[in-house]
Amino acid sequence: MKFDTFLATVGDWGKFQKVKYTFICLTYMLPPIMVYTYTFTAATPNFRCNNPEIISADDYSVTSNQLFDLKYKPTKDQCESEQRVLSLKECQRCYTQPKLGFNQTRNQSNGKLVKCDKYTYEKLYYEKTLVEEVKMI
Repeated sequence: MKFDTFLATVGDWGKFQKVKYTFICLTYMLPPIMVYTYTFTAATPNFRCNNPEIISADDYSVTSNQLFDLKYKPTKDQCESEQRVLSLKECQRCYTQPKLGFNQTRNQSNGKLVKCDKYTYEKLYYEKTLVEEVKMI
């Protein structure tokens, strides 16, 4: 008996063959998808909220970060009390303290944390990234 005659008798393209072919194709499609996904998700630059006092373009530099940290970066206690679901790092990067009153110090501020709507990104390695363009934060 020839192989072609055997396939004609049994049926050459049934449900089993279709399922088998689909699984074989999926195993060859998943690795390239994972490689291309890494291209878009790997480049996540350092970022912080924009400084509310700076109207023009805020930059991600040592001096501007220190100024921002002194006035607007939430303390550990504020993040733990208000944003329990976020890690401390994410809370401090995505929220700011409310503006202080005239005679208030940083520890006396009891206002709620303010969610950022604009961010400043580090431009050390990348001019623009997908995270920045699509606002994935």
